[in-house]
Amino acid sequence: MNEQMLGMDIVGWVAWVTGLIGVAVLAWGVIVGLVELARLEVHRIKGRDIAHERAVVRQDLGYYILLGLEFMIAADIMHTIRNPTLQELAVLGGIVAIRTVISYFVTQEMQESGRLEKWHGGSEDPRGSRRGPTD
Repeated sequence: MNEQMLGMDIVGWVAWVTGLIGVAVLAWGVIVGLVELARLEVHRIKGRDIAHERAVVRQDLGYYILLGLEFMIAADIMHTIRNPTLQELAVLGGIVAIRTVISYFVTQEMQESGRLEKWHGGSEDPRGSRRGPTD
């Protein structure tokens, strides 16, 4: 087996593992979301208003979806490098377009809810660290 074939096999395995990580992230997000939703529904049954917390769970699930899609896009890019057919490129383009639309709307929703602050002049960034005037 020559080096190029071995390299393509390695790319194939890395792509497979990367795609599997993306699926795992999506599945974990769904599990976390369901557990949180069940906990909130118990509070709702007891008479508590959970509308805000439910929106937070929905946005958190959106984070997991976006992260999982990022891994899956990376896997698709690696598959396309390994087997660059027109069909693979079309599938990759469609997935990237869908992810971009989802990302845009989830980001808009988080900004409107105040969970994603705009990064400017000393405001706190979404990762929790303070930005100073020299950043």
